[in-house]
Formats: sequence, C-alpha cells, structure tokens
Amino acid sequence: MNSVEAKIIEDKLHIRKINSKTKETIQEEVISICTIISGQKHSSNIIIDEKLNMILLMQQLNEKDICVWCTEGNVFYKIASTEKLYETLVKVPYKIVQCHLTKKKIKIKLIAYIVNKYKLNINNIRVQVDSNNKKNIELKKYEKKISKYRLLSSRYMYTLEINLDDLLKSEEAINNYISIYLNINGIDIQYKLGKRKRHIKAQKYYNLPIKSKYINGFAVHIRKTIAGNYVIVKRPMEPIETTKFFKRMENKFTSSILYYVGKIVSKLRIKKVNIFYEKFASKAEEGVIDLFKFAQQSKKTKNYFVIDENSEYYDSIKEIKNVVKKFSFKYYWLIYSCNCFIGTEVPSHLNILRSNNRYLRKAMYDKKFIFLQHGIIYMKNLGINSSFKKGKEGESNYIIVSSEKEKAVVQEMLEMEPEQILNTGLAMYSNLQYKHINKDSENIVTVMLTWKPYEESLLDFEKSSYYKNLLIIYDILKGIIKPENIKIVAHPKVQNMLINTSIKDLIWNRPISEVLEITKLLITDYSSICYNAFYQGAAVIFYQPDLEVYEKANGPLIPADDEYIGKRAFNKKELTSILNQKIKNGEILLEDLRDKQYEDIYKTINEFHDRKKYRKNI
Repeated sequence: MNSVEAKIIEDKLHIRKINSKTKETIQEEVISICTIISGQKHSSNIIIDEKLNMILLMQQLNEKDICVWCTEGNVFYKIASTEKLYETLVKVPYKIVQCHLTKKKIKIKLIAYIVNKYKLNINNIRVQVDSNNKKNIELKKYEKKISKYRLLSSRYMYTLEINLDDLLKSEEAINNYISIYLNINGIDIQYKLGKRKRHIKAQKYYNLPIKSKYINGFAVHIRKTIAGNYVIVKRPMEPIETTKFFKRMENKFTSSILYYVGKIVSKLRIKKVNIFYEKFASKAEEGVIDLFKFAQQSKKTKNYFVIDENSEYYDSIKEIKNVVKKFSFKYYWLIYSCNCFIGTEVPSHLNILRSNNRYLRKAMYDKKFIFLQHGIIYMKNLGINSSFKKGKEGESNYIIVSSEKEKAVVQEMLEMEPEQILNTGLAMYSNLQYKHINKDSENIVTVMLTWKPYEESLLDFEKSSYYKNLLIIYDILKGIIKPENIKIVAHPKVQNMLINTSIKDLIWNRPISEVLEITKLLITDYSSICYNAFYQGAAVIFYQPDLEVYEKANGPLIPADDEYIGKRAFNKKELTSILNQKIKNGEILLEDLRDKQYEDIYKTINEFHDRKKYRKNI
C-alpha cells in the first residue's frame, strides 16, 4: 500500500508517493513556488492507487495560502486566499427554484446541500443578503454528490423570506449578493447564488432588472451579474420618479410598447438618429455640444442633444435646434428609436442610474455606442471594475483616445480591437486654451480626490479615506495660502455629505470646467482630471497615502513611476514638505512644480494640443 505527502522545502513544493511499508519514495514531483499561477488549480503528475479524499498540505505563503489535496486518485495544488481554497474544497450544489419580489419581502426557494469530501469543520450555515439580513438554515452534508432524482425529495428544498423593510433600513452596500455562507474552520466562506443561461445575446443583458418595485421611497430590483449571480439593488428614489408623467412613461405596459415599436422603426428608417449627451444628461462642458452642432450639418443622419431642464447649462443651449429636454415625451421616443448614443459616459446616464426600467435599459444596450470619454484613460486601472470593458453595460463600438500610448492601454484593459480605438484627441480639449495658466496667474489651488467604491458601504462618511485625506490636505494648505484661494471639487457621490461638514464653504458649486480654467495647482490622488488641468498650464501633485489599499481593490495604476506628470506624496509629512517648498508667501512656484520633464511625459499621453475640431462625418 502506498501513501502520499506534500512539503515545502526552500521555496519548492515537494509531492512524494511513498511505499507505506519501506518508506521509500516511489515517485516525486518538485515544483518551484514562483512558477505556480496564483488562483489556478494545478494537477500533479503523481497518481495514487487508492481513491482517497484528503488534504495533504495547507500552509500560509506570504499573503496567500497553498493547498495540496488528493481526490479520486489524483493530486492537485493551488495558491490562493484561504477563502478561495475552502471554496474549492467544499462545494454547495444548488438550484434556484424561485426568486420572488413583493412590496413586503423577497422570497427565495432553492434546493441545496453541501459536499464535504475532506470532512472539514462546517457550521453557522446561513443565507445572507447583508450582515443585517440573514437566515440560518441546516443544509445536509455529504462526502460526494447525490443523484438528481434524490434531490426531488422535499427534504432538500428550502424556502427563505427576507423582510424588505429590514433590508431598506440597512445602510450597507447598494448592490447586495444573495449568498449562502458557511463557516469552515472558523472562516466565513461566501457562495453566491444565481442561475446562468446558456444562450444569451450579450453578457451585459444580465444587468437588466428581473423583478422590480418602488417601496417606501426606494427603488428596488433584482438583477444578475455577468457570472449569473443574483444581486438585490436598492437606492433612494429620485424626485422625478414620483411624478405622474414619469410613472406613465416608465410603467411596464408603456415601456414595452415603446421598446418594440422603437426597435422596428430604428431598423426601417433611412436616415439614422444619433443622441449626444454628457454626464447624467445634465452637463454641456466636455465638448460634446460642439460635436453635436457640427453633426447637425450631416445629410446622412439626424442628431439630438439631451439635457435636463434643471441643468445650469439648459438655458444657454435650449434654443439650439434638436436640443431635447430629458424626461420629455420626445426624449423617451428617441431613446427607444435611435440608432446610436454618442457621449462622455455610459448610455445609462441618459436616464436614472440603476433604473428599475428593464425595457429602457435594454433599449440602451441594443444600440451602438461611441464613447467620447470624459477624461484621458491613463490613470486608473479599468480592467477590474470598469463598466466599459467588453461584455459590460458600457461596452462601446468605438472609443476616442488621445495618444498611441493611451490606445495601447485601452486595447489591453477594455479588450477592444485596434480599429475600434480612434486616436483623434478628446473633443473636450478643442475648447480649452493650451497652457494659458502661467507663473503670473492667480494662486488658486484646487483639490479633487477620487471616491472609492469600496467605501460606499461606510455608515459614517467622516471615517472614509476620502474625507480624512481631504482634511489633511486642507489643514496643510490653509497655513500657506489664502483660504479663499483653496477650491474643493467634491465627487458627485459625496457632494451632499460634504455640505454638512466643516469645509462646506470651500466646496466648488459651479461647473468643474470653470475651476480648472483658473487652477494653478491641482492636488489629486487618482483622478484623470490631472491631464485636463496640466493641459491648461497647471501643476499637479498626487497625494496617495492609501495607494496599497486602492490598488488592491482596483488593480495597479496605469502610469509607471516615471510617467507621472507631477510630484507624488505618500504620507502627510511628504505632502507638507512639498507644499512648503513650492508655495512661498502664498505664491505657487509653478516653474518648479511643472518642469520640462513633466511636460515631455504629458505629450506622450496627450498628443493633441492644436485645438482643432474633429472633422469626420457622423
């Protein structure tokens, strides 16, 4: 009889097949740890005579663990987090029979059990939406899979109900997975529940609401992720959603008729229709309005610009031909019947983000989309969380970039084909004066930080790194420059929270384009707005004290260490030193902060500085 063992010796994994009587090695495989691909399950060459199920090795390696196990005569090994390893070893076969949403509760019926081949200690089994909404269940445990016929027995069926009032009261994340949790050897392991269809037109259609309700001032819907997992989405209702006109236009009956009629019209019409827009369909400051005006000259297409009547820009452009009011009847008809969206954000910005309207969102996914960008993609990693990646809801047919360097990044991160990436320069730069800020300009410092998605679930905003870093920067600046010369541009997601803090009077309440026109020094962390400010002549300082946490959640930043267009500070001491050296007697030493090296780097990221308009027929 033979046995098998696994050990790590000097950064190498040794797997040995041993004669149990003589203790002699029959077969041995040696694998260098550095060659093992993290997160991937690897198969060993060692074959065991007996069909044993056992864990041979579970050992910590730096931030991750390595596990070696044998099952049914084969030996496998994997490097991953402890949670991912347990998820590999313990399986939870399940089937969602029903997922129902009413105005009072979410009702889930499922068939499930646990396959625990390696006899690990499992307890505290529960179905959970968030930490405040969970139900304990007693799933049956087996050492191998059981037959489908046996599963038909009611003893494997579970009915779970989650009170919606409790879910809405919880201030945790907007998107909540429906999951089974097992506590395995003291660690909570999440198994996300879902149902994946084999035949679907595109992955992004998984994002469409399956069930939706308006409940107690909240919009709630159930959708799927690209992986097919069920997610409960909740958000406060927008004021427009309470109006009679909105309810008439966005009810299921009206929306379905508009969807199918609009789909037929969009295919039959000879002259194609394009819709132009900017962020939340409430802006007109990123060059899109100029591109729209030029497109009006086209004899091949009809072109419209959508904007909210409550926008600060509305009065100045409302008389322009084919400017359409958001949420008007014409707006709805155009959304359903147009052929292409052209904008600086995903098409969902034309309506309400995380809308409950399945038909309207599907109409947006059906159309072509040209992404003009709202900033140069050469700062944040877009591969992990980006909605613009191939298969996601913001996938575009074409994207505009500013350099060959940016084009290479977009091609890799968003998985686009080279011919889809147009290196023409961003429309927004056509209206900006190149390097108009100089050493004699007013000493205005603008602070604009990035909001981190992983902090959305924080109950206390003042505990966020966003708020803490903002206060640190302000506390340093107020001692070396006039307070009235400090401008804080709040991220849209935290604007309302900042107006209740001690720095509320410093918050910029006018268009971002206007503050960038007067900014002599921009302080940011990970925002691509740095390229806009630098174009106009400003200097840039990057304050990145939470760099490790940010990159762990979002992936590595794009610029290499020698590709930044300004100085970097990684803690308060470094930032204080830079600012005290480069701001003297309230004067920003622009030429010290913005030297030829930074300018040369910038020209490789944004190749266009001639302010010429984009002259292609649309």
